[in-house]
Amino acid sequence: MPVHIQSVEPIDNGLRVTVCEGQYAAVLPSDSAPNQMVSLAANKVTGELRDPLDTVLVNRIELTQNHPRIPAGASDVDTLQEGPAPAPVGDVFGHWFITGASSSLWGPVDADPPDFFVTPDMRRQCQEAMPDSPEKQIEMATGFKDTPPPHGKPIPGWPLAPQ
Repeated sequence: MPVHIQSVEPIDNGLRVTVCEGQYAAVLPSDSAPNQMVSLAANKVTGELRDPLDTVLVNRIELTQNHPRIPAGASDVDTLQEGPAPAPVGDVFGHWFITGASSSLWGPVDADPPDFFVTPDMRRQCQEAMPDSPEKQIEMATGFKDTPPPHGKPIPGWPLAPQ
């Protein structure tokens, strides 16, 4: 699944990162069509999109370097983490610790009204940041598939061994 870091903003105790996920390019077995697959972005029964912007998912992630679970004196990851592998082999976060993550609501669960931080404009920006055009995303996400979509080269990828 293509993933794009849309923004990184400093906050009081660390960073807030907005991440775009191209769910149009990932598939699961269909619930209604035997031996067929359906995109994570589509309705699992009909294979259709509810909204053309449903090809992407917007996530908010907050991280801190000051967390009690990080042992004193622990070394930090400070080497550029890129290479040909599609996923990391070891710890690539070092002292960074995720303190919150969501794809819809943000803040206290009992907030009134809740903070739905994802806007149509954010979804559109994420859709445009993907390696496939919005039209291609809709085509890939719609209907039932015999095979998963081809995946591209990892960019920037991960090192073959921890660094």
